[in-house]
Amino acid sequence: MSNASISQLIEQTRSTCPECLRVLDAAIIERDGAVHLRKTCPEHGPMSLCIWPNVDHYRWLKAFHAPFKKPVPHTETRHGCPLDCGPCGGHIRQTTLAEIEVTYQCNLSCPVCFMSANDYQLPAAPSLDVIRDMFTTIYARNGADVSIQITGGEPTLRPDLPEILRIGAATGLQWM
Repeated sequence: MSNASISQLIEQTRSTCPECLRVLDAAIIERDGAVHLRKTCPEHGPMSLCIWPNVDHYRWLKAFHAPFKKPVPHTETRHGCPLDCGPCGGHIRQTTLAEIEVTYQCNLSCPVCFMSANDYQLPAAPSLDVIRDMFTTIYARNGADVSIQITGGEPTLRPDLPEILRIGAATGLQWM
């Protein structure tokens, strides 16, 4: 009897090779109760990545439909996703959750943090004018039908965080 896990196809999709950024056919599969993305790059070989820890929750989320509102394209479609992103005319709905990174500083070293805050020289935090432009752009492209999540390294390290929140609230955007 084999101990090999049995994989079941959930859906086909497209992805990119993290090395050369070539667009690849990919499969989203169920394996051992989790959801994995499998793809093969002709140059860099096969890859598999766990993208969701619970297949039942993944299927539940896929069945949930957020409000549908087609976006106004902001970039020209020339090569297709993900090469023209901006969003392009290929998107089927507008942004529903926009994240604004207000700092790259962090006071923790969480091993699961996708920011990898201690792995490289951090850029300067965006100025209040840049953040104001982010809020204004998001609102101009989506109206009030988008939620905002303030993120970064650790946003509470910014002493002007209350001012950032006031700037965002002035646009009429929703908060997460």
